[in-house]
Amino acid sequence: MAWTLRIIAIAALVACAGNPDATECATGITCPAETKCAAAQPVCITNNCGDGLVQSTIGEKCDDGNVTDGDGCSADCKSTEACGDGVLNAAAGEVCDDSNTLGGDGCAADCLSVEVCGNSIRDLGEACDDGNTVPGDGCSGNCRSAEVCGNGIVDVNEKCDDAGTAGGCNDDCQGGTGCGDGAIDKDGNGMPLEECDDGNMAEDDDCIACHLSRCGDSFVQLTGTRIEQCDPSIDFGETPTCNIDCTNIDCGDGKINNAAGEQCDDENVVNEDACKNDCKLNVCGDSVEGGPNEACDDGGNSPMCNADCTSWDCGDSFVNSAAGEECDSGGVDTADCDANCTIPICGDGTPNLVAGEACDDMNAIETDNCLSTCEAAFCGDTFVDSVPTRVETCDDGNVNTETACPYGIQSCTLCNGTCSMALPLTGNVCGDADLSSGNEMCDDGNRVTETSCPYGSGTCANTFCKDDCSGFVTGLTGLFCGDGTTTMSAGEACDDRNNLACGRCDAGCNVSSSLAATGYIVAAGGQSIADDDTITVGDGFGVTAIFEFDEDNSGPSAVGNIVIDINNTETANSVQGKLRLAIDNVPNLRIDATDGGGNLVLLAHTRKSALGNVTITDTINSGDFVVSGMSGGTGGNCAAGIGCNGGDDCASGTCTSNVCE
Repeated sequence: MAWTLRIIAIAALVACAGNPDATECATGITCPAETKCAAAQPVCITNNCGDGLVQSTIGEKCDDGNVTDGDGCSADCKSTEACGDGVLNAAAGEVCDDSNTLGGDGCAADCLSVEVCGNSIRDLGEACDDGNTVPGDGCSGNCRSAEVCGNGIVDVNEKCDDAGTAGGCNDDCQGGTGCGDGAIDKDGNGMPLEECDDGNMAEDDDCIACHLSRCGDSFVQLTGTRIEQCDPSIDFGETPTCNIDCTNIDCGDGKINNAAGEQCDDENVVNEDACKNDCKLNVCGDSVEGGPNEACDDGGNSPMCNADCTSWDCGDSFVNSAAGEECDSGGVDTADCDANCTIPICGDGTPNLVAGEACDDMNAIETDNCLSTCEAAFCGDTFVDSVPTRVETCDDGNVNTETACPYGIQSCTLCNGTCSMALPLTGNVCGDADLSSGNEMCDDGNRVTETSCPYGSGTCANTFCKDDCSGFVTGLTGLFCGDGTTTMSAGEACDDRNNLACGRCDAGCNVSSSLAATGYIVAAGGQSIADDDTITVGDGFGVTAIFEFDEDNSGPSAVGNIVIDINNTETANSVQGKLRLAIDNVPNLRIDATDGGGNLVLLAHTRKSALGNVTITDTINSGDFVVSGMSGGTGGNCAAGIGCNGGDDCASGTCTSNVCE
């Protein structure tokens, strides 16, 4: 039933095979995540049974690629469905399986019978089986006898059956010998078959079941020639209540009963000897004196007795805290213990040279012969002594005669090497610009950690010193012309992120402008212009136009010239209009031509750039025709890669991430 439910559950899983982690099986089904395909059956399995691989490490005995019983491998892969494998395989018709193919042990050799008398199957060891357990019907109730006199089995209505041997039982099995009949049975050779037979089945006399009663037979003999108090019944052993000789346990009986926890038994009531009255050995620490090598026993440390059962004495090398001992070094001073069994403490009045004490005057006065650290007072101990044996004028903690204050102290008073004179001294400090002390990495004469470089330097690594003179300040930067920040305090009027003359700001950051170049042309009438005269206009960005006046309609005299048709009667205003229109119609020329009124053409560059400052030239030999071009343009001329603040700084007109494209 369990495997049927499992297959149903697996089928339900198959129905959910839309899971992206599902597996396509060779049997044509799809198994979802957390399952796998059976090797030879269109089902999904949740463990390794059914994958076709026998994995003994997880208890598999077989794996035929499916989860079906009755095909030589059980559905759980735990059995080969063979009689004797210890697994009951109902599909194979087994009614039992006791892991062997032997009969007579409760399961038949073919596993088809549980070898129960009354199953109508004559199993191994059965003489018959008539389908019931009723005796007297030709088959005994235990199926061991066909109920025939002489078969050696005392059947119902038989008093004995000796299988025809001499001297045992009558031929009709109705009379003969047996335990309890008062006589000792013998075999055909006359040898006794019983140790005794007292005609009863009592279990507390000299003869029990025709065997002589003995200590250890589990029967307590209460009557007869030998009386027992108990019987341990473990082959002359003992129990917590019964001794090995079948007497009741009793501490003091002289018998050591280990099962009852007795360690000894000296048959006396003296508690202070080697064996106490509870049959336990007298040991140190049990609070009972008298044990081996015990001088005393208080169950641990006491004011007069050590925990090792020796009498207490300071200097016995045993620490007894109950007797007031903090330590015990055997009566001598050690680094950890005074000879009087106390821990060495400076100030306890007990000098301990081994513990490093030179003296111990039990006070905290530092100007006498003994310091509070239990050191002998000396010149250089920082304390000015005033005892008769030694008078000091000063004491700076050393015996050196210093010539200068310690580094970092500008002035001080120190003591000479004999503590007899005070010396006024000076010393080196950070910020005095003096590196002679050797304690400084640098000293720039101040106690300031500079945060920037002076204007115009840009960087100044390893120039300025930290405020503690421990090293130079690294990574400093400063403002400068070309950094993109207009530093008015330094006199900057502008800053276009470069220190070149290009862009809206000059190289000195003094001018801030961006202008387009301008110019003009004063046109003259046709009579002042000769055929093929030209005007050349360039925008500075790669586009140049040559305008050619054509009076005879002969076309341009050079390839690329832009023709302006005129005649001798053309007015100056008309020439101005034609010239303005011709300039505006040149593709990509970055110059706009506008009507300035009358015969004036105004020219303006479309880009604010100094690149637009291109001279306009002409071949017209007439004072009436005037050309003024292009000038006044500023900025807009920085090359690609130069820093910028905007497109007006760049020749390309494009400033990306503060760099001209």
